[in-house]
Amino acid sequence: MMGKEQRMPKRARYPLFALGLAIIILGSIAASSIGYGPSTIGIIAAGGFTLVFLSVAIR
Repeated sequence: MMGKEQRMPKRARYPLFALGLAIIILGSIAASSIGYGPSTIGIIAAGGFTLVFLSVAIR
């Protein structure tokens, strides 16, 4: 990336990506085992996906 400034350092992006994946996987499993509905599981997955997207999109 010549001439472009890094807004978020690479060391900060990896934990954000891992946190997003953990929220998607573990949050969905926990919500379904508790008995929450599909809309709640979708909201949890959307929150995790947002973190994953931000870790990739913000360079």
